[in-house]
Amino acid sequence: MARDAKGRARRARSPVKAQHLQDATTAAVPLSLDTDLERIAAHEAGHIVMAAMLGMPLPFSARIAPNGGAVTRLGDEK
Repeated sequence: MARDAKGRARRARSPVKAQHLQDATTAAVPLSLDTDLERIAAHEAGHIVMAAMLGMPLPFSARIAPNGGAVTRLGDEK
């Protein structure tokens, strides 16, 4: 994507800008992005719900991206 964004900027005769990166990302993302993100979000939310139900430390961060997601906890202390 970075190479694509750089090419877009070169063709526009400008430095790389956020719009070039956005356009490159949009071109690279599969059409099923919404469905994939919903599935990944539901999966990561499941980790948070189960942690709450099992009395585990709750995460301080959760993220999703087209290629996966992550839930991060500070530690195992309550």
